[in-house]
Amino acid sequence: MPSYSAVYEDTAPFFTYTGAWTSGSSRDNLADRYSESSFTLTQTQGNTFSFKFYGTEVGIFGAKRGNHGLYQVTLDGTTSPDVTGAGDQFQASLYSATVQKGMHTVTMVNRENKFLDIDFVSWTASVGRDDEPLIVNTWQDSHPAFVYSPANAWTAGPPSVGTFAGATGHGSSTPGSSVQLTFQVRDAIAIYGPSGPNGAASYSVQVGADTPSFHSALKEFYRPRQLLYYGANLGPGSHNITLKLESTSDRSQMLAIDYAEIYTTPSLGGSFDSATVSSSEPVHPVGLIVGIAITGTLAGLALGLLVFLFVLYKKGRFNFAPTKSNDADLQSYDGVNYPTGQANYAPSTIPSHFTSFNSSYPVGSTPTTGHQSPPFASAPPVPQQDSLSIAASSSTNPSQGGAAVYRPRSIRKNQLRTTNRDSQSEGPSVPAPPPAYMT
Repeated sequence: MPSYSAVYEDTAPFFTYTGAWTSGSSRDNLADRYSESSFTLTQTQGNTFSFKFYGTEVGIFGAKRGNHGLYQVTLDGTTSPDVTGAGDQFQASLYSATVQKGMHTVTMVNRENKFLDIDFVSWTASVGRDDEPLIVNTWQDSHPAFVYSPANAWTAGPPSVGTFAGATGHGSSTPGSSVQLTFQVRDAIAIYGPSGPNGAASYSVQVGADTPSFHSALKEFYRPRQLLYYGANLGPGSHNITLKLESTSDRSQMLAIDYAEIYTTPSLGGSFDSATVSSSEPVHPVGLIVGIAITGTLAGLALGLLVFLFVLYKKGRFNFAPTKSNDADLQSYDGVNYPTGQANYAPSTIPSHFTSFNSSYPVGSTPTTGHQSPPFASAPPVPQQDSLSIAASSSTNPSQGGAAVYRPRSIRKNQLRTTNRDSQSEGPSVPAPPPAYMT
């Protein structure tokens, strides 16, 4: 059946951090070796990191450094042995597991008063049947399926709205205000918004009459297009999800909504939505736009060169026939005599590590939601077409799409990012220097 791999940064409000966790900063001279130069860390024994996912594979990635200690992971109540985080490796797999398809809970705990950091998380899931495409519809915040209550508590111009998908968004700083999203016959859904210093200190998410879950979008640094909620295996019929601003610790804090991605297949009753993107400015995959622009520019230059050469040829100023040189006219140079022989050049050094981003997904591959990805993931998508629907396509940021069809194989979400985020070993095998965040 169609599968998709989701990759989310450590800053996603959907993840739950308990205890004293802080954001990594540029003061750490190795910060750029983390995905998107972002990571969240703790140095306190007993602090935990947890989340729920629906799928068959899961991975947690972070760094292994000389001043990191032991940690432990519990999956659905089963606790694994202690694992050491010491080493010299970034974007390393701290934990991975293959499980039966379903909803699962993962909790990681720091076992010592030493550092433990989280870089990003990935999981793989599937929907529908093997012989059908996966359809992803992207709804902007202004889609009629979003109902904001009370209406006068919400603004269509939240801070930094220009960084939102389509440069549109809704936000509220009034505790008790809510937004409800209603949709039909779908299998999975992801809702996105920003996190940062002005994020909601506490917001809840409730699916139908289920018990609500609580999250926080309050982070040290601003990040747009972050995962606010993810749910799957919702089944056929009508569904509604309510996000409610529970509390703020500052008047500037706000719960903001950017867009939602809804996953389905024809067998689940899904189809392209006629109003997938309701914003006046359609959201296009950045990778696709850049690719088209570069291709168009190169094609134009090549065509111009051919026309120029043809004009010269017609005027007799350009001859394709080789000309014969007249060696007799050559004069000898009566100057300094330089030694002859073969020059020796030192071989150039080429960096041995590069990250490749694949924005097209051949049939049979497994894409991913944003960021390089773990070994079990493939490549990501965020296709788009126009302001109404988006056909099969892919992007390094699938979280910006409209509607997309992915052939039986897989797709990728959120920044539907690259799927080859294999851990890298960088530099010689000597202990890594303590990060700047350690005082």
